[in-house]
Amino acid sequence: MAFLLSFFIHFFCLPCAQAAVVDGTAAKVGEKLITIREARLYQGVLVFGEGAVPSPKGPTPAELNRVVQKIIFEEMVYGEAKQFQIKGNPKKEAEQKVQSFRKKNAKAWNDLLSTYGGSDSAVEALLSRANIVAQFVDRRVETLTPIITQAEIERYYHQNSGNYEGRTLKELRPTIESILKKQKVEQGMQEWVRFLKKKYEVANLLENE
Repeated sequence: MAFLLSFFIHFFCLPCAQAAVVDGTAAKVGEKLITIREARLYQGVLVFGEGAVPSPKGPTPAELNRVVQKIIFEEMVYGEAKQFQIKGNPKKEAEQKVQSFRKKNAKAWNDLLSTYGGSDSAVEALLSRANIVAQFVDRRVETLTPIITQAEIERYYHQNSGNYEGRTLKELRPTIESILKKQKVEQGMQEWVRFLKKKYEVANLLENE
């Protein structure tokens, strides 16, 4: 889950346009249209998930674009995860999360749903999808995690020796190996996202504003 958040922020959301859109279609993933209203609702749900109450003004243009990017990502990955063996009960977990939001601040929760035409069941579907996507991405990361050779570790050490003055290769081997694994996984994930965007013919209309 932590890797998913880090990857998403650094390699999927940047750069984010800052278009101000009142309503309409925000993006298209395959045949599915993502609306501004849906994105604003989801952004409010994410704010609740962080333990805060959404602003009555709604998301800023930058926040709106980020959540649209998140929805695009989740829609693409969810399309790939249809035959995936899911752990736990994402639907039940989503129901419990929504109940916790309502218990925390029923008025703010009802205001959010009313403002954007949402419902508990609609939010539960969003959260269940996010859970499945996170599990699928974790599995994808596992398949992409490479074996790093001694030659690669030595090459990295010598190329970056100025950063490790006074520290031996033997001492730094675990650190360097971790760095190289992360680099290769991130590269593989970037390539996968590019493939998915092409496969699902993604169009983010906010980026054209």
